[in-house]
Amino acid sequence: MEVSFREILKSHRFQGYQILAGENGLDHAVRQVSVCDCHYHPDIIHDGILEKDDVYISCLDQFHVHDPQLMNYLESFIYYQCAGLIIVPTGHLEVLTEEVLQFCDEHAFPLVVLGESISYAVIMNEINRYLFINNANTLNTLRLEHIRLSHSKLEQQDLLHDMSPLLDSYIAAVFAKGTFHTEFSALELLQKYQASPSQILVLENHLTFILSDADEENLLLHCSHVIENLGNHLSDIHIGVSRIHKKEEIRQVLEEGGSALRTAISTNAFRYNYEPLNPEQLLFSVRDSREARDFYQAYVTTVSKHVSGESVNDFLKTAELFVANAGDYKKTAAQTFQHENTVRYRMNKIKHALGLEQDPIRFHEVISLTSQLRQIFEETS
Repeated sequence: MEVSFREILKSHRFQGYQILAGENGLDHAVRQVSVCDCHYHPDIIHDGILEKDDVYISCLDQFHVHDPQLMNYLESFIYYQCAGLIIVPTGHLEVLTEEVLQFCDEHAFPLVVLGESISYAVIMNEINRYLFINNANTLNTLRLEHIRLSHSKLEQQDLLHDMSPLLDSYIAAVFAKGTFHTEFSALELLQKYQASPSQILVLENHLTFILSDADEENLLLHCSHVIENLGNHLSDIHIGVSRIHKKEEIRQVLEEGGSALRTAISTNAFRYNYEPLNPEQLLFSVRDSREARDFYQAYVTTVSKHVSGESVNDFLKTAELFVANAGDYKKTAAQTFQHENTVRYRMNKIKHALGLEQDPIRFHEVISLTSQLRQIFEETS
């Protein structure tokens, strides 16, 4: 996640700011902030003072109206792909002629004047606060990846401690994917969780919450509270929740949260709790494999060889409803608008096609798996 100049300007410290020129460049990422109140001199400017993605502060008192050096000064910012220039309102604003403003507009280089006088130190501290949030998130993203790859529990615990040294004994993960209302919503959420010692938030291509408590019941309530509040920041949300584990099982917590999120997205569910005894969850983990596709296709092909072409879909649909109704012939007959004997005939025909007349357990296993796989393939196609 990068922090744009536009999002930084949303800080309450910068209320009343005015964009003088270069508004199209406000989405430029900001890497760091510095002051550039020096007189323009090519040997100084080209000697490492300016860097790409930096935003600068100036009062412009070093220039006078129609000063040719001002254009050189601004050209240098543009040449080095700087993010923009913040001008304090007590500065020498009259030097910004129409020619200067038009030049910055043409090159999408933002010139922003603040609404009230603020010291350079306050401006820099506020921008650095946002940059710190972003940098901390980047570092924690790398730590999470190392935890996932590490097979050493000691190393995993060291990395988790580096992320937050005060986590309690029990932990759970909440994975969430959605659309932030604004980029500022993401920054607000990250700032909130970075300030809390017993919880972690990492923003990757999804949100990873690592929540902790000394009591398992309290941790469950904490997870629910986090989930309830996500709607204040995101829309189109899918959520996956791990089981509660001891802190030492951080890698398993992350794996469960990730699996639960993938299942929630695939089933278009708002929330899915990791459940190791759910066969559907297991099937989702292999849905993209050649084996899963071959298994389902072999089933359809085998049945098709023993059933007339125009009725294949009716037989397959009957089997799916039979599975959904837990083997209840009467309910399946009602839903297919067929006689109960017709349902029995179709199921026996499929059983014969598969060569499983003497193996009812295997038969029910096959039709259950293929019914679930078809739904999964349709949902993920």
